[in-house]
Amino acid sequence: METRTADLFFSTANWPDAALGAVPGAGSQWSTTVTATPMQDLHLLKTILRAQAYGRDADTVIMGREVADAMAISLAASGIRVVTSGAAPAARQVASDAFLVDMVRAELGLSLIIGGGRKQTSADGVTFASSYIWGKSLWMGCLEGADSVANASGDIMTRAVAALLLVEDGLSGQGVSMDGIALPISVRSYETAPPQAVGTIVAAEVYSDEVVTDANLGYLVTAVVA
Repeated sequence: METRTADLFFSTANWPDAALGAVPGAGSQWSTTVTATPMQDLHLLKTILRAQAYGRDADTVIMGREVADAMAISLAASGIRVVTSGAAPAARQVASDAFLVDMVRAELGLSLIIGGGRKQTSADGVTFASSYIWGKSLWMGCLEGADSVANASGDIMTRAVAALLLVEDGLSGQGVSMDGIALPISVRSYETAPPQAVGTIVAAEVYSDEVVTDANLGYLVTAVVA
């Protein structure tokens, strides 16, 4: 499910998008620590998103683990976090995830989500290899509910969130329908009583789907790090 969700948010087929180097006014890739400007870039992206999202401010930013690591290092290199001890020279430290989350919330009003999961890419029984589920991109958009806006004709509309996660448990046997989009659901459940075991093993299936409800409520930035 996490892989599918990452594919939804970080796919250029789902959102308006641009590589960081192609965003007018943005700094260099965040892996270039001496010239990267991550906080300014995020503020710039917030203004870009507002223009396309019917005047609504973004509330969430999602970034891959490698992007967050580069942000932490670049902030330290720019002196955001400086620790001194007596007369010793200033010693810069790498910002923690908690520090990044708090700073992005305090300065930009955004909830920061860091996708740090990895998945196995090698076959079973051979040398283990893995890769990050979330890539070298970041997504900014509106996920924390909806608000009402007036369109060009003066009608008041309530916009849905940018993405929706639908989950259906296999035990209820009911399908999912959203605005006329029917998701086929088949249900199987069974019980077994294994020998020499106390209790009953119950197996069921869970079906889920991830959909983009309004592409204008999100903006994807790729190649944030090299």
